[in-house]
Amino acid sequence: MKKFNIFLVLTLLLSACTYRIDDVFDQSSAIRVREEIARTGEILAGAQNGWVMEYYAATKYGGYNILCKFNEDNTVAVQSEIFGEKVVTSHYKVDQSQGVVLSFDEYNEIFHYFSTPANPDGIGTNGEGMLGDFEFRVLSVSAEEILLEGKKHGSRISMRPLAKGVEWDVYIADVAEMEADMAASFYNLHFGDKTVLASATYRMLSFTDEESGTAVNIPFIYTPEGYKFYRTLEYAGKSVSQLTYSKKDGNCYSDDKSVYIEIRPVPLSEAITSSDWFFSGASDSMSPATLEKFLECKAGSAAEKENIEYMYIGTGLTAQTQSKWGVGFITGQYFGMLFFSATAVDDNTVTLKYTTHDGGNGQWYMQNAGYSVLTTVLSKTFKLSTDNQKNPSYIKLEDAADSGNWMVLHATEVNLPFGPYNE
Repeated sequence: MKKFNIFLVLTLLLSACTYRIDDVFDQSSAIRVREEIARTGEILAGAQNGWVMEYYAATKYGGYNILCKFNEDNTVAVQSEIFGEKVVTSHYKVDQSQGVVLSFDEYNEIFHYFSTPANPDGIGTNGEGMLGDFEFRVLSVSAEEILLEGKKHGSRISMRPLAKGVEWDVYIADVAEMEADMAASFYNLHFGDKTVLASATYRMLSFTDEESGTAVNIPFIYTPEGYKFYRTLEYAGKSVSQLTYSKKDGNCYSDDKSVYIEIRPVPLSEAITSSDWFFSGASDSMSPATLEKFLECKAGSAAEKENIEYMYIGTGLTAQTQSKWGVGFITGQYFGMLFFSATAVDDNTVTLKYTTHDGGNGQWYMQNAGYSVLTTVLSKTFKLSTDNQKNPSYIKLEDAADSGNWMVLHATEVNLPFGPYNE
């Protein structure tokens, strides 16, 4: 047997394992990032008439148009359809944080409307608001389009340069006109030969897949031309990303006309079961006698040191309740549901009847927090009325047998409908 010199072997092995790594890039990563930051800043400021930002906070609220004009001195002028003709200027910066980041780093009343924890219009849970972002990762950048992603909440946002000569006020007014033309609570959505009934809350179209029983939700943004969806919608063998308004018949169509949306006036006795409607304990939204019953629920929740965050009539929020209809409620981190049936007497009259509970939190709150009172106050025949048949902002329920029992259900969320509990 031969003996090998261990030091010679190690030397040969170390020599053999010494790799030579060629630089893939001509410059260091730090230099490349600095150059990308500079390039992004140049493109932002290079749009002479500013950018149209298709802004999404939490996608359940849909998208909103924000116009932004970035200047070389790191100020940005902002206008949005929420505030109409008002323009507010603030500071922005383009920086590095695991890639290039665009930050609206100075408070701007218009832009931060979507990200403030206490939304000025009461949208969303207090402390969260609409869950919008004001810092964005830059995913791609060119003179034709900039794609962003919210740094905290992750919504995707597109920015395109506004065409030269288009006045900001006119663009915002055109969007508002499109929204007014198409505003309704219910629509017929046509996919070829298939038609589904869709409802709209904020800027989210929703319908139920008849085959699976699951909800299909479609966040969208209004444009001067019609609708643009947050992502491509694929349903019933059709694929569509935007719809264009036709002045001829008032509908919005896909390019090949195979998918379109039309307003559908719906009887109130059907409307109440086709969307979510929110309770409020305000004096103009509930009779004193009815409010007393709901305050029993509040007291039961308060005993557990919980608030009733929301209470509504509609479909469930969990996989077990999604296809069920009735009274849903959120108390802190818990969701429960009491199931009801709704039988139309005529277009403006409905009979509600309690059937059962969800077997989980619904059962617990009935047995331990006084929620069983809801089964009696709501198991009635109600006369229905509203402010706008095409696009109701509320539905008023008046007990056909007891004029002292009435309530108003609102189309938009009502946070803390009966106020916070007092410790």
